Amino acid sequence: MPHEKRKSAPKHWPIQRKTNFFTYTARAGPHPREHCIPAGVLIRDVLGYAKNAKEIKYILRRNYALVDGRPIKKPQFPLGHQDVISFPLLEKHYRLVFRPKHGLTPYEISADEATQKLCNIRNKTIVKGGKLQLNLHDGRNITLDDATFEGETIQTRGTILIDLPTQEVKAYFPLNTEMYALISHGRNMGVFGTILEISETAGVTKSIAAIETPEGEIYRTTREYLFILWVNQRKQKRDGNG
Repeated sequence: MPHEKRKSAPKHWPIQRKTNFFTYTARAGPHPREHCIPAGVLIRDVLGYAKNAKEIKYILRRNYALVDGRPIKKPQFPLGHQDVISFPLLEKHYRLVFRPKHGLTPYEISADEATQKLCNIRNKTIVKGGKLQLNLHDGRNITLDDATFEGETIQTRGTILIDLPTQEVKAYFPLNTEMYALISHGRNMGVFGTILEISETAGVTKSIAAIETPEGEIYRTTREYLFILWVNQRKQKRDGNG
């Protein structure tokens, strides 16, 4: 179904609930419904680049909007965390990130930043030829020749930095203490800071991690909710790399 009632749309969509009856619904795609926003909603209701559905279709059919460097055709296409949406004619680029209490929020970035994207590793498998296939949070799969990057073994729940749209891996950030991470699920979604500790537990109980925000607040969440952003600068300096 291409449309749904505005009143039933996810609360993190920044749309007016009473001006019109329907809005776009997010079709099945790389991001789950509770963590995405349809392209049509972003273009019209958030960024204001269109006034109505006709203008949205005009933009998409002429490849005036790109997601991760590739054109999309459907207003219902689901956009999620770390996706890059670009408008070449306007020379505008935005990255979607989680913001506390506001859900997905677009932040304007430079043209150089728009060619890179962080992807969380959800799973990994060995495929034909002994190559490693990484299953990433945005639905894409990347195949590597081996299971290491610059001598470090690639693990699930870590993050890779890829080039867009070639998908070449530029960097790898493991899930370890003192890394900089963002909470991607739950009531503290969008909170970010330095990982202080990870308490490993066995059985059905999920491992718990604690992060410290730049303001000094401590938050605890399940390890699976952490999205690694980069190496903490304090760690780089202590290790003699910064």
